[in-house]
Amino acid sequence: MPLVQRDCNICRRTRTRLEYKSKIYQYCSTLCRDKSRLRISQDLKKRFHTLYEIDENGCWIFKKGKSSGGYGCITYKGKQQRAHRVSYLLFNGDIKKGLFVCHSCDRPSCINPTHLWIGTNQDNIKDMFSKNRKSHVGEKNTRAILKEKEVKCIKIQLTNGHKINDIAKKYKVSRPVIEKIKYGYTWKHLDNDSPKGYR
Repeated sequence: MPLVQRDCNICRRTRTRLEYKSKIYQYCSTLCRDKSRLRISQDLKKRFHTLYEIDENGCWIFKKGKSSGGYGCITYKGKQQRAHRVSYLLFNGDIKKGLFVCHSCDRPSCINPTHLWIGTNQDNIKDMFSKNRKSHVGEKNTRAILKEKEVKCIKIQLTNGHKINDIAKKYKVSRPVIEKIKYGYTWKHLDNDSPKGYR
C-alpha cells in the first residue's frame, strides 16, 4: 500500500500515512481531534443564536421548523432532533438516557437553556399537574383550527338545526371537525357555555 502525505485539519502539520488510513484520519493526534470537536460545538452555538427571538418573558422562541406539538426541530449530528434538547446539550451538558428535557416556562418552542431542566417522565407529569396544565385545551392546543368564539357560534347553530355540511363550509373546515364538536369529542370544556338542550 503506497504512503501519502496528509495535512492535519487543525494544526496543519504534515503526516505520512498509508493511503487507506489517510482517508480515515483527518487529525494528527487526539488533541487536534478534540480541538476540532470543540470548534464545531462553538460554531454551532454561534449559529444557534440566529435561530430564535427573545420575547418579553425571556423565552428564546425558535423561529424555524416546528413539530405538531410546537417544539422546534433542528438537525444535530446528522439526525432530526428537538431544538430544546440540542440547546440543553450545547449550553448545559449531557442528557442521561431515559431522561426528559422539561420547560420551566411551559413554552414548547422555547430553547432558552436557563428555562430547561432535566427530569424523568414522572417529574414531567408532576410538574404538569402542579401547574394545572393537564392538557392544552381550546385555542391553547397547537392543533386547534378554530377560535373559541367560532366554536360557541357553531354550537348554537347546531342546536338551531343547521346542517353540519353547511357549517363546515362556512368555517372552511372538514365535516369531521364539526361532528367532533357536536358529539363532544373536542371543545367539551365549552359545554357549560352551550345553550340548554345541546347534545
